[in-house]
Amino acid sequence: EKKKRDVFMKTFEEINKKFQEVYRDMTGGEGKLSLTDRSNPFNSGLIIEARPKGKALSNIDALSGGEKAMVALSFIFATAMYKPSPFYVLDEPDLMLDKVNAEKMAKYIKKLSKHTQFIVVSHRDVVLKEADQVIGVYMDEKGSSVVEVRVPSTT
Repeated sequence: EKKKRDVFMKTFEEINKKFQEVYRDMTGGEGKLSLTDRSNPFNSGLIIEARPKGKALSNIDALSGGEKAMVALSFIFATAMYKPSPFYVLDEPDLMLDKVNAEKMAKYIKKLSKHTQFIVVSHRDVVLKEADQVIGVYMDEKGSSVVEVRVPSTT
């Protein structure tokens, strides 16, 4: 039990450090993770606090939709940096983001994609321009699905 707890707490602290780093890089603000009961981490809840640049520190529940999305993405990216999966699938993670934050997210995905693969569903040009490959699916006038593959130029 002690070994399990030690491994859990070490992992939690490492992900918290990565979360703070990623959130700062993506937003210019401050974020942190904490447990509701550090003495009993396996029955504890997770508290995510964030302070977007120029705002007060608050619980994630008090943030706007775009701010919540940046917190959630920072958490996913922090976890990916700690122990990457072979690939991630993100379905419109930029939906609640403005153009500036969608571009920050896309650049962060590009940075992380050196070590793992990201499959991202998006309609935003600022996200698509950072992609190594774009696959478009649409319906033509006959009702048939058409798939186009584009590899963005590196220039």
